[in-house]
Amino acid sequence: MIGVAKRILGRAPEVLFHDELGEFYAPQLLADVAALAAAEGMTYLADTRPHMSEETLFPSAAAAPLRERADGDWLRFQQYLDFQQLRSFHNAVFVKGAPDRRRVADRLPGLWASCSLREVAADPAKPNEAVFETVSNVRMSTNDPRLVALFRKFAQAYPQALPLDGVADLEALADHVFRLFVSGVMGLATAPPRLAREAGERPLASSLARLQSARGERDLATLTHGVLRIEGGPLVALLALLDGTRGAPSWREIGPRRRGSTRGKRATGWGEALNMLARAGGLMG
Repeated sequence: MIGVAKRILGRAPEVLFHDELGEFYAPQLLADVAALAAAEGMTYLADTRPHMSEETLFPSAAAAPLRERADGDWLRFQQYLDFQQLRSFHNAVFVKGAPDRRRVADRLPGLWASCSLREVAADPAKPNEAVFETVSNVRMSTNDPRLVALFRKFAQAYPQALPLDGVADLEALADHVFRLFVSGVMGLATAPPRLAREAGERPLASSLARLQSARGERDLATLTHGVLRIEGGPLVALLALLDGTRGAPSWREIGPRRRGSTRGKRATGWGEALNMLARAGGLMG
C-alpha cells in the first residue's frame, strides 16, 4: 500500500484533486461494476489498455494459480489480478453477447498499425541480426528477415500507420504483432489517424494543441493519444499559430533572433523543431 500511496502523491496536484479528492469519488470493485452491466445485458470483455490484455492473449505460468482458482471465470480472474497487483483503475470495455477473446491471426486484416522504432547499429559479430529501439529505449533484435522488413517499414512511416492487409506472411507474424501490441510497442486501430510525418509548407496542429499552447500550457495532447511536453522557448507560442494557413516564410520568422543567427539558420532550426513535432504525433496530415 505504501507504493500505491507514493504513486498517488507523485501525480500532478490537479490530477489528485480531480480523482481521489474529487467530490464524486466512489471506487467500485470490477466485479460489482460488471454485475450492474450484466443486468443491462452487457458482458465485461477486457481493458482498453493493451498491457492489461497480456494474460488474455498470452497466459503466463505465474498467473496459473489464479486462473485455476477462478475456475474458468474470466471476470473473477481479473478481480484476483486486481487484488494481487493492487490495480486500482480500469478502462473497461463491455459488449453484448458472449465475448470472444481468442488470439487468432484472421482478426488482424483490416487493422492499421503504428510503431515508433528506429534501427540502431547491430553487433558486428551477428551480421544477420537487426536491432531496433523503441521510443522508451527498449531494444529488440531479430534475425527473421520478415520481421526486419516489417520493422523498417514501421520506422520509416511513423507516426503514420500502415495497413496490416499489406503485410506479407501476416499469419506467420501474427503472434509477434500481438506481442508488440500488449507490450505497448505497437498501436492498433481500425482506421489510420490523420497525421503528418513532416511539417510541410503549411503546418497544421490539432485544435486542442493550439488551444493548449495559446493558454501557455507545456503538456500538449498529441494525435497519437499521448502527451508531448514542450520544455520552453518560442515553440509554445508558435504552436498556437499552426492552423494550416501560414506558409513557411511566416512561421520561420517567429521567435527571437539570437546573436550570430542568420535567417537561414533560424529557418533550419524551425524546420527541424516542427519535423520533430510531427514525429511526435503533433501535426495533422
